[in-house]
Amino acid sequence: LNNWCRNITYSLSVPKKAVSKRNTNDVEVWDDESLQALIEELRGGPYCFLIILAANTGLRIGELLALTYDDIRGNMLLVDKQLSEIAPLDSDSGKQYEFHITHPKTSNSNRVVPLSSAVLEELEKHKAWQKEQMKIYGYKTNYLFTTSKGTFYYQRNLRRALERACKRINVDFHSVHVLRHTFGTNLSRSDINTEVSSKLMGHSDVTITSKYYVNVDAERKLDAVEKISKYSLGDRIEEE
Repeated sequence: LNNWCRNITYSLSVPKKAVSKRNTNDVEVWDDESLQALIEELRGGPYCFLIILAANTGLRIGELLALTYDDIRGNMLLVDKQLSEIAPLDSDSGKQYEFHITHPKTSNSNRVVPLSSAVLEELEKHKAWQKEQMKIYGYKTNYLFTTSKGTFYYQRNLRRALERACKRINVDFHSVHVLRHTFGTNLSRSDINTEVSSKLMGHSDVTITSKYYVNVDAERKLDAVEKISKYSLGDRIEEE
């Protein structure tokens, strides 16, 4: 009360409802059709490449917003920082949050993620688009993702923009973080080794990857049990 220390309750809010424990067998993901439709809807705008990069690297939103062009070395993406929104020390400043570049979530979050040739092509398109934006609005930045003033995006504003885009094309909205879930699930769909997936996602322990992302959809499960039926029923299935 005497401004001797930070008000640690300043940015807290009471949850509207109890948060249920996540069912590890039901990880929320973007389906292929909805994600492709969203990317096409965002073409020519500021968020398109952000969504593409999130879906193809599994980076957390803070890691994405902290990226600079210097972090891209050939076809490799260096992840060693994140953008954090932190409540200011002075609650009278009028700002709800301040931006800070901080260390990643864990030491394992420091990682190098390769970029596919298709993603590199999209990067060049984004780079050209951003150069035009800097000429039009008169700002300079080395960050991949900024507003038209060259400032960082607030995550809540990004969320609203994506919600509006999903509404326009009539697809279910999922958060940017769900693209990380989607990346992990797609690695599993592609039969990528769990240890490799864990390294790509920057998990602190390979068991986290196994627990949440080695999940397959109903069609693949059905295909699997169909294949193993021969071990107990022999050629009976083929004859029928």
